[in-house]
Amino acid sequence: MGYDFKEANFRVPPLVYADDVEFLTSTTGQNSTCLNSLQTALEWSQTMQANPSKCRSLAFKLFKDKKSISKVLSTMYSCFDPLLQIANQKIPFIGNDNPPCYKYLGRWIQHDLKDNWVRETFKAKLEKWLEVVDKTLLTGPMKAWIANHHVCSKATWTLMIYDFPESEAKEWQSSVHRYYRKWIGLNATTEPSILYRASNHFGLNFKDLRMILKQSQVVRWHILKYAKDPIARKLYAYRLSQDQAGHIGKGRKSAPSLELESYEGRLVTKEIVGNAQTGTGGLGLRPRKKQSLKDKRKELVKLMKEDAENQRIVDLGFLSVLIRCNGKISPGRRFFINVLIDC
Repeated sequence: MGYDFKEANFRVPPLVYADDVEFLTSTTGQNSTCLNSLQTALEWSQTMQANPSKCRSLAFKLFKDKKSISKVLSTMYSCFDPLLQIANQKIPFIGNDNPPCYKYLGRWIQHDLKDNWVRETFKAKLEKWLEVVDKTLLTGPMKAWIANHHVCSKATWTLMIYDFPESEAKEWQSSVHRYYRKWIGLNATTEPSILYRASNHFGLNFKDLRMILKQSQVVRWHILKYAKDPIARKLYAYRLSQDQAGHIGKGRKSAPSLELESYEGRLVTKEIVGNAQTGTGGLGLRPRKKQSLKDKRKELVKLMKEDAENQRIVDLGFLSVLIRCNGKISPGRRFFINVLIDC
């Protein structure tokens, strides 16, 4: 039982979380055996019973016949209904649901293992949340505060558990950005980064979904890297080896695991620099505060925010050069940008 990573030489065993049980097997017969054993255990307990209506089944195989009745997808490798049962009742097949998705431990699983429905649903929810805030009788700054502290926070979980590309987050951020400008009342010629810059750089420090996606993905892999479960740690090591070999996905410039390794290296250097020996007490006498994993994740996010802030400053510096060359922007705005760069 379990799912084999043949290249990594380890297996993910059946997953059990309280009252949620997941059986991963190579054949439908093996899965039926597991379900029958589970049913026997439930009957033995005399206090628990299965709920087939809340269960779901999903199976994949390579079909040799293109016109096979059980084949669901148009591709040869397709999902199908394994016709599993528990408590003498049929377990519903995910592909027969409308939409063909099933939520397991907070994550939606599509019958074709893609995430196009999840993306569309998230985009619709985001637009709905923003419209609800926009229709209230609050002032513009109040609406912007709600979107920044509640709507963006509500979106963080989805951005963490799914492997969305940055291009999708950029499209979603454009919707949020449009409302930000409307609520704050920014002029059309105003430099847009003023919404997201830190307050010490004359900005409003609003959240950016692109940065939330990047930070959440790094945090997720940091959790897996230092998990107590050895299988989770092996999974991270396998993902890192694949990313280092260049298998980061089509169109992607980097991967969260590579960014995590880079930022952790910088944090180690920062810790060494910040703990230089002082006084005459001898080497190693100065006590060092041991950081928890949670504190280290906070340091990672802080470092990523600093990098994003520095990049905005660099971009503004480039913009300032263009302004001097073209002369299309008023002197007042050029002066504001120059002051910001100098600070």
